Amino acid sequence: MTFCGTIRCEVISSSIVTRTQESSPSGAIALWIVSEDFPKLLTQVEKQGNIVEHTTLSEDRTTQVVDTEARLKNLTAYRDSLRALLGRPGLNIKDSVEIQEKLTDVQSDLDGETAKRKILANETERVAVEIEFRVGDTRRRRSAFAPLWSSLQEAGETLAESLGSVITFVVFIVPWILLFLLIGWLLRRLWRKRRARNAALSAAQAGS
Repeated sequence: MTFCGTIRCEVISSSIVTRTQESSPSGAIALWIVSEDFPKLLTQVEKQGNIVEHTTLSEDRTTQVVDTEARLKNLTAYRDSLRALLGRPGLNIKDSVEIQEKLTDVQSDLDGETAKRKILANETERVAVEIEFRVGDTRRRRSAFAPLWSSLQEAGETLAESLGSVITFVVFIVPWILLFLLIGWLLRRLWRKRRARNAALSAAQAGS
């Protein structure tokens, strides 16, 4: 922003984001700069760090500029002719009012086209620039033990996934085991009752 004050540019907006636990500090700036001074700005930006991405977009506005200038020329000539008519001697009131109304409309259109030409001049003679600054996170330097910690982390994740699969299987199979045990217990009890009844019946027959 300080360097922008030394050349022909205008800062539109700027922002700074401090370091957080999830991201490194960053900043952004948007500005308008005269086309001739853009190389100076780019050289200054290159001194601040490494340029990781540089994108340039352009749009041909020649037709719009030519059309606007032609409308300005025609409206100006029309306005001057209306002024000349308004200044003629012996002009009646009705014609004077009509000419004055047309002159007001023409002047309004002329002001609109003049403003449009100024906007086109800003867009064609100046360059819109957006710059993003990103600071590398120096806290995340790779150490000699990084592969070991990475392997341990992967092993822990694998163990956790395996344990999760076992827990899922146990939760799925336990109700069925309990159901089978209950059915087996009921069948065994019925079988014992039937056996005891058969034994009692056999004893009664033997006694008779």
